Amino acid sequence: MRVLLVVSAMLIFAGNAHAQVTFDGCVDFRGLPVASILNFNLPDVAMASWAPNGAPVIQYNPRVLAQLAPQTRVFFYAHECAHHALAHTIRNIPFQQEQEADCWAIQTLVQRGTLDPGRDVTVVQRDLSFSSGDWTHVPGPQRQFNLRACLGGF
Repeated sequence: MRVLLVVSAMLIFAGNAHAQVTFDGCVDFRGLPVASILNFNLPDVAMASWAPNGAPVIQYNPRVLAQLAPQTRVFFYAHECAHHALAHTIRNIPFQQEQEADCWAIQTLVQRGTLDPGRDVTVVQRDLSFSSGDWTHVPGPQRQFNLRACLGGF
């Protein structure tokens, strides 16, 4: 079963040093909706996780998101959604999971017309190449190459 991401709403409100982001349309591998939860203490852009009741969630830090281009914000959300859609949150293969999530995110966003395969992907690549990332993510330049490779004939 192929899960398609439909980003039906993305509202960004700039205020002081933060941006509040509300997303809609992500579902996990079981078809359950994935809620987005604001977390100012998150030391990353976003993270796929589980709520205490077992519901799939994506936590996000609006302070970190505010530093990124809108295209990159959508990419990171789709990347975290991919972890839920591909059941990564129950497997333990970090490097492979990040590669799969990157490809799922960029392919889905381009196929749905959310991102332009030329201009918008270039913006995402630029933001990723300057990202310090964490130990589970491929360093910027390599990840940049992988995003383009994921698109194949686009």
